Amino acid sequence: FTPDNWGTPQTVTVVSVDNNAADGPSAYNLEHRVSGSDYSALSGAPYDLPVTVEENEGVGVEIGDPLTSSPYFIRFEVGLTSDLGSGQYVEVTATADDPSHGVVVRGVVNITSLTQNQPWRREMAVYRFNPNIPMVINFTVESNVPGYQGITVPPATLDP
Repeated sequence: FTPDNWGTPQTVTVVSVDNNAADGPSAYNLEHRVSGSDYSALSGAPYDLPVTVEENEGVGVEIGDPLTSSPYFIRFEVGLTSDLGSGQYVEVTATADDPSHGVVVRGVVNITSLTQNQPWRREMAVYRFNPNIPMVINFTVESNVPGYQGITVPPATLDP
């Protein structure tokens, strides 16, 4: 601002560093100062402008296609669509919709850190009692990351 344009609104652009982590919106104070002889009454004192940096990482849990061809024992991978920061976790639990159709073994996956380029790193496995009937696997997600809390993962159906 100058003495000639002090009363004209001006755009100020602030850019944050993209961290590839789904850590939710963050609140900051943008500190600014007024200086110049024409503004001596205001000069020197910092003024805070509250700003919110919105999340730009899409959060999601992805269930991969089955890794094995056995009709009784099926392994599949679970991954995240964004990175996790230090101390963050996402826990995915799988359960059989009807326990008479089969059981989920290794049904809890706790993911604590991933990189954007390596999203598939954790396996779950299902044992089917009868491969001639469909089996539905339901998923629940717990996390200390705001974007992952309450996320819904569609059930997976293992067809005959």
